Amino acid sequence: MIQKNYMNLLSEKYPGVICISPDPSDYSSIIWESGDPLPSQSQLDSDWADLVVREKQKEINNYRDVFLDDGGFYFQGNVYDCDTLAKANITGAVTSVLVGTTLPADFSWRTLDNQNILMDGSTLSAFGVSMGAYVSMVFAWSWVLKTRIDSLSDVNAINNFNPANYWPNNNFDGSGPGGISTEQSIQAAQISLDTDYPL
Repeated sequence: MIQKNYMNLLSEKYPGVICISPDPSDYSSIIWESGDPLPSQSQLDSDWADLVVREKQKEINNYRDVFLDDGGFYFQGNVYDCDTLAKANITGAVTSVLVGTTLPADFSWRTLDNQNILMDGSTLSAFGVSMGAYVSMVFAWSWVLKTRIDSLSDVNAINNFNPANYWPNNNFDGSGPGGISTEQSIQAAQISLDTDYPL
């Protein structure tokens, strides 16, 4: 949660205003000393609302990136990495299969918990498509959350918004714990989001 601090806003957006305040969260405590005129409280409150929106959107981006990099995703009962390196590796492997490279009979892909899972060409291709679809779903959902943040007019509601409460699971095909797929968890998250923050 971002605490309202008028002095920080002034130094960031209005560096020509020289003032002091014993309580940076209380506009009435600001004492103008010199320089540019002190912006109105409504102007600073508007600036604070913009800051809260920007910071909350960054929080959603950070949450998304950590979720993808650290959490992996389930495919056919196993959890695999889906960070940047994993995406590059699977793209290269699937491209090789598509251009006619024959995989060795003992070809395997390593899981997030360090198991080697045998895969043939068709399974590898399905795995690559699934990883791409999963990453796209997670990005698309982060955009939904950011759009909802943009639609809110209550800055306190924005400030209290916790993306973890509306985040989908990493059980892409429903083969992991709980049996609920990422798509199903997004549908449930959408219902919760609409209930808590109706448009």
